[in-house]
Amino acid sequence: MRLITNEMREEYISQMDEAYPGYQEEREKLYTFVKIFTGVRVLYSLFYIGLCLLCSLDVTEGLVNLLSTAVFYFWYTLLLQSGWGVAALMLAARGIGLGIGGAGLLSNAPWLVAAAPGAVAGAVIFTMIAGMVMQFLEAVFCIYVLFNRQASMTVKLNRAMNLYFSKKAVSRTTLEQMAGYKNDASEEEQTEDEQENQENDENKKFT
Repeated sequence: MRLITNEMREEYISQMDEAYPGYQEEREKLYTFVKIFTGVRVLYSLFYIGLCLLCSLDVTEGLVNLLSTAVFYFWYTLLLQSGWGVAALMLAARGIGLGIGGAGLLSNAPWLVAAAPGAVAGAVIFTMIAGMVMQFLEAVFCIYVLFNRQASMTVKLNRAMNLYFSKKAVSRTTLEQMAGYKNDASEEEQTEDEQENQENDENKKFT
């Protein structure tokens, strides 16, 4: 098993920043946007759950939205490491979400205003509009990643870094030596392997 240390990753990023000025800054900016969007989604989900509890409604959808933030973070992190394919897929998903949200708002807003109390109707309409605004900003982010030269170059370098470290990493034995730690189980396995190799060599001599 081979592992990647933070020092190796930081050194690689520094080298790429020297070869491609602005890479490190753009990389940090993109990941900051992903974290901000994830945090906003968490706050939105909590607000939605609170609204459902206040109105004595089922909170299942709110809980699903809250749990889906982990999936959202995974996909947008993958976007920053994969390229235009994932970005285009996420942009299409945001477009579909905006269409569904807009249709739901137009069809439900008149009914909410007429049937629900003013504060409740306003809170529900605000929640729907906030969700659409959130998806719109996420769509703008996907467009930025797709068509901004610096952002697209950063994503390509991120992908190259992943390919680089998939071929070159630090082995567990090296990490244990660096940390001054010795795994007894690994040492026993290594000893057994050496004994088996010696036995095989002896058998070869007699054959």
